[in-house]
Amino acid sequence: MNKHIRGKKILTTCISIITMVWVTYRMWTFREWPAFSAFLRQNFSGLTEVLVLVFFLMFINLGLETRRWQLLVRQVASVPFSQALKQVIKGIQLGLITPARTGDPLGKAACFASKERPRVILLSFAGSILQNVVIFAFTLYAIALAGQTGDKYLDTISGYYSSIDSSIVIFSIIILILMIVLLWKIIAGNRVYAKITKAFKVFRYFTVADILYVGTLTLIRYLVFSLQFIILLRFFGLPSTALGFIPVFLFYGAITFLPSLGAGDVGIRSAIALFIFGETAVSGPGIVLATMFIWFFNIALPAVTPALIQPVRYSLTHLKSRYYRTPT
Repeated sequence: MNKHIRGKKILTTCISIITMVWVTYRMWTFREWPAFSAFLRQNFSGLTEVLVLVFFLMFINLGLETRRWQLLVRQVASVPFSQALKQVIKGIQLGLITPARTGDPLGKAACFASKERPRVILLSFAGSILQNVVIFAFTLYAIALAGQTGDKYLDTISGYYSSIDSSIVIFSIIILILMIVLLWKIIAGNRVYAKITKAFKVFRYFTVADILYVGTLTLIRYLVFSLQFIILLRFFGLPSTALGFIPVFLFYGAITFLPSLGAGDVGIRSAIALFIFGETAVSGPGIVLATMFIWFFNIALPAVTPALIQPVRYSLTHLKSRYYRTPT
């Protein structure tokens, strides 16, 4: 085994171990366990079936994301589904332990040769931008509908978002565009500019059909993890599935576009969920528990799975080598 392959294996193993330790720490230091235990004693009936369904939807969610990544990265290399799945999980792992999940593209890029990494990072960012466009569109849709339902709580949310001065939003967008143009002018003409423009050429190979396919998978994936949350909230007392989608869309918009702290965002997610769902029929412990289950199934569990599988795989390989060893 050459040094490059050995170094990559050591790096991926270290990421898996660090992720496992961090998730364990977050679960150990979570302060809501007493409230959870008391709440679950009164609401345990049917929870197992609900968790099995959410667990099944986790595989669909992960499969959609893997296929989406497989389509995006094929402009760089043709990657089998199993390999693409490993890359997605590496992205989840590194995103979990970095601020605002900035490590996700780097985790995926680490699985490729160094010369391909700039293009892989750009493709990962493109996938994230497409996901954020879908989330933003549904957030705006939810804001528009919230004031037309006749529900007092949703009317309050709609009024809160409507109170934001549109001129401030437009001004912020203009400032952001000017900063991007200024940064581009600063780096234009040097080696960094040449490398960036070379990496951006990867987008030339995408057709309209490719973009529509990836966009469709992105949309379906968004609806799947929204459905997961709805199922959990319905179990914990959400009165209406149809009206429940509106605050769920608002919740995902909030956790996407508000600053996050990577692995620590389970606490931020819970606080935002309590604010958005706090006036519904769902109790506080139910809201936090549903939020934590979503975080656990969609982020924590996929992230720690390699660390759990690695010792088993090593043991099986060791036993196999001993079994087939030629007797002397």
